[in-house]
Amino acid sequence: MIINQDSLHLKFDIEVKTSEKNDETTINGNKYKYIFKQSDQNFSKLNKKNLIKKIVLEDNFRNNLEKLDLNFYLIIWSKNFLFCTVDHISSFQLLYKITDKKIVIKDNLSELNFVSNQFARKTIINSGYTLGAQTLSNSYKTLMPCEYIIYNNNKIEIDFYYNINFSYSKNLASESQFEKVIEKLFIRLKKNYGENNIIVPISSVLD
Repeated sequence: MIINQDSLHLKFDIEVKTSEKNDETTINGNKYKYIFKQSDQNFSKLNKKNLIKKIVLEDNFRNNLEKLDLNFYLIIWSKNFLFCTVDHISSFQLLYKITDKKIVIKDNLSELNFVSNQFARKTIINSGYTLGAQTLSNSYKTLMPCEYIIYNNNKIEIDFYYNINFSYSKNLASESQFEKVIEKLFIRLKKNYGENNIIVPISSVLD
């Protein structure tokens, strides 16, 4: 879903309920709460507060998010501001509900008392997944990969910071292309973890 309501002014209350502890930062004299849940917490060199400032000031934040090489979700909020997003594969689920008066953000569907989405139940039974942004709740949707919600100055926008409409080539990838991808992966691992031991799960080669 893409909503860009530049001309539509809306007033929402903001409610954030997650299992993670929030931090705080001050930008231009205004206080903001934030939760940045991420993988590699102990090894990341990301300047979180600098990223959060760019998002709050809407300073090329889409490009900054696109460049992140992390598994994460991010929520930033104050009384009159909200931003939330997830990474390129929705590693950590974020759920949202928008009513006439409130925006609610949660990260745990199991805590909800809800009327079940029967169509979503059928898709899970048949495939193991729900389709699109649907969840087992009729009230809540899930943020799709690279999707974000920003509410600022009584305006709301739901969009993507990166185009996830994948295209496919009719030509098979060459072995050298595959080797380059693997090489970049191990260079990144070396850069991030140095001499620390890591565990890399592998398949049984039956797939």
